[in-house]
Amino acid sequence: GLVYNEGVLLALNYSYSRVGLNLDYRAAGQVNSTADLSLGFSNVSSMSFVSPLTVLEKEFIASVFYNRVQDVYTEAFFKADADPILGAPFTAAYGMTGNIAAAGAGFGTTIHKRLSIGASLSVLTGDGSEHLRTDIDSTRDTTAYNQQLTWINSSDLDYSGLSATISALYRSEKWSVGIVFSPAYGLTQAVDYYAQRVSVHNLIPDSSRPAYGPLHGSEREITIPYTVGLGGSV
Repeated sequence: GLVYNEGVLLALNYSYSRVGLNLDYRAAGQVNSTADLSLGFSNVSSMSFVSPLTVLEKEFIASVFYNRVQDVYTEAFFKADADPILGAPFTAAYGMTGNIAAAGAGFGTTIHKRLSIGASLSVLTGDGSEHLRTDIDSTRDTTAYNQQLTWINSSDLDYSGLSATISALYRSEKWSVGIVFSPAYGLTQAVDYYAQRVSVHNLIPDSSRPAYGPLHGSEREITIPYTVGLGGSV
């Protein structure tokens, strides 16, 4: 679609979203649990610069761009007031935040009066965090140790990857058809993991900071499959 542009173009897209949620949850054997969530997201979601370019007497339309691919925010809370004979009451809270963005460059050029081709290359980057806290109170449980225990697990996340697209466009006088192909690629999620254990056993506090971690160099490889897009207009 770059071949449709004439002259120099600068585009900027800014977005703001507001999310509000209220949950009232009760399950068998559990106390009533409520949660309120109200969040705002604000960011530059995309930006691009497009300009004609001549290389070796061949005309191109070139672009550089930034695109906010994904924002992640999730939060969960669970509380169980278990029977003292069956197990200790506990609470668990989980949260995850993060974002992934793409920055790169692309071009389009006409190789025949009706046929145009294009390609782009993007560097993917982003970061985030995961957090899980579990509190267990076995002071009422006659079948377990008399202690209060807290586990805190945290992870710092960093994303990186490289993606590309190849495309073609055919235009007649009354209709157009185009195809875009993006090869499969790997999105790397680097993880730094921390764990902390805090306990009160028979009224005697015991704390580890951290019990495990930080564990550096752990990586998850997320495979993004290839995609093919086809479109047309009359």
